[in-house]
Amino acid sequence: MIGSVPVTDGVHTKSIENVCQTMLWSCWYAHLRSMPSRHSNSAAFSDELRNWIDWTKSIVELLDIIAKMHTDYKAAPNRRIVQQPLEVTIERAIWIMLSTLCRVGEMSLARWEHARLVTGVWLIQKENVKESVADLTAYPSAFALDQFVQLHARTGHTAW
Repeated sequence: MIGSVPVTDGVHTKSIENVCQTMLWSCWYAHLRSMPSRHSNSAAFSDELRNWIDWTKSIVELLDIIAKMHTDYKAAPNRRIVQQPLEVTIERAIWIMLSTLCRVGEMSLARWEHARLVTGVWLIQKENVKESVADLTAYPSAFALDQFVQLHARTGHTAW
């Protein structure tokens, strides 16, 4: 079980663990690079580490919220008055952004011609990058690539 979502196989558990692990290490690495050398106090350092790790609970909470939206909608006697769940395309985009740590603009301005699903490469164009610094090449994890494939199955007939 992940949060309150029942899991019958190890695939979903591993996927969420991969997202959490990727985000944890990415955030921790960014935190270490920005951390001034004044952190000689180990208690303060431990508190900061705890704050960075607590966000993994947010990932599980998000998964629970999305699952509950689907469950509530399916179980509602009158679906016109209950909140509709997120569209599948929005869900996939959320998981791609979280698992690749890309910005919303980079995701929403991307085009399928820039995603190489077979080789697992996502080319983020310079004009879509904050401050247009440079073209970026992303190598999505297996989890993120799966989200791309699912999104492509629904929207591959469009530019994005």
